[in-house]
Amino acid sequence: MKRPDTRREHILLLFLIAAFFVVNLLFLTRFPFIHSDEGWLAGLTRNMMKAGSLSVTESFFDLKPRYPHAVKSLFHLLQMPFLLIFNYGVFSVRLLSLLGSCGVLVLFYQAIRRIEHRFGAALAV
Repeated sequence: MKRPDTRREHILLLFLIAAFFVVNLLFLTRFPFIHSDEGWLAGLTRNMMKAGSLSVTESFFDLKPRYPHAVKSLFHLLQMPFLLIFNYGVFSVRLLSLLGSCGVLVLFYQAIRRIEHRFGAALAV
């Protein structure tokens, strides 16, 4: 049985994901239009940074006590460095999602590769 050349596969995969990243980076601030959740979550992250606490909530939620959960806290902790480095704007808010999507592409490729045992099938999906 012929052993697959995994080095070539990895180089091609890396090239395709890099191309995906660059093309999306070019349009990161222009398309699609801003969704309300992006501004809301970024504003909440900024309020958390200003207050120095992950337990900060929006002012309209102050009537009922709320407790931060791990996924929400993790997201805001990951978003904070992007806001610190690139300031508060569309680019900094969306860059985290773009990097996450590139990571998911790698994981999805690996999952399909293990199921199908064929490079082409995993790359096509």
